[in-house]
Amino acid sequence: MSAPDATLADESLLRERLQAYLQKQTRREWNLGSFTRYAVGFSWITYGFGATEQGQPERGLILRLGPPYGLFAPYSALPQHAALKVLEDSGVPTPRSYWWSDDASILGAPFFISERVAGSAPVPWVSQNGSGFEDAYRLKLGTQFVSALAGLHNCEWHGRPGFENDGTTVENAALRQVEEWERNQARWALKPYPMLTWAFRWLRAHLPRAPRVSLVHGDYRLGNFLERDGCITAILDWELVHPGDPHEDSGLGFFAAIQRRFRAGLSFVAQGRFHPPVRARSRFQGRSGRVAVLHRVCAGQAGHHPYRGGALL
Repeated sequence: MSAPDATLADESLLRERLQAYLQKQTRREWNLGSFTRYAVGFSWITYGFGATEQGQPERGLILRLGPPYGLFAPYSALPQHAALKVLEDSGVPTPRSYWWSDDASILGAPFFISERVAGSAPVPWVSQNGSGFEDAYRLKLGTQFVSALAGLHNCEWHGRPGFENDGTTVENAALRQVEEWERNQARWALKPYPMLTWAFRWLRAHLPRAPRVSLVHGDYRLGNFLERDGCITAILDWELVHPGDPHEDSGLGFFAAIQRRFRAGLSFVAQGRFHPPVRARSRFQGRSGRVAVLHRVCAGQAGHHPYRGGALL
């Protein structure tokens, strides 16, 4: 792990260097407002700020930096920027990404700059005796959640900037993810965990063939989107985005064992608390033209092992 650049600890210096970067990119003067640091996540540093480009009205922007001490460091900003560019005007609610760089000499870490979208993230838990979301609210958000997922998995990413030489196939998609998480576990673990060693061996012995290779969010769940007045305004937190098996997203987003931990009850499958599985499958099929992936995941909630349905959960 490399030492953090002083810019990351000094907001005044960060603002000064960011202003210089924007002026160099656009060849126009910029005025930047005060920075608000959002206390979210365990990985990227996130700032919101107002910015005025010469001759233009003020707009809200988001700066995300991948510090060398972050959970998934070392980082590249390219995958997130590339994915957001692919999804522009796709119907999937995402912020527009404007600039990015992996050159740490500019701002002290890899970074990208996107638009700031209005909305707040629904809290995925309540107190032990607290009530969850109202049924109408759940159903409305659930419908949009499914539609956005289908749109993501149906977008055309092949050959687009940032994905030109990816190399993921239906045969190696699962293995690539197992290898990626083995590397992460080896980097994070402070001692051996025999259960994880056994789990990785089991996964390698039961690798499914992906039905197709889609753009995968990697952490598609409650808490990673903004909503305003019952409408999802932006899907966020794209740091794990990659081409892969679409079961990855549907497995996490619809997996009852995970969703039950979120006491607000935003679950697609557990007792129909967010979006009943039949409705979810219908919505997914209508949006994407494909229902097999979601059908297999929902079948897994009924007691079938997820791998027997072909899903890597």
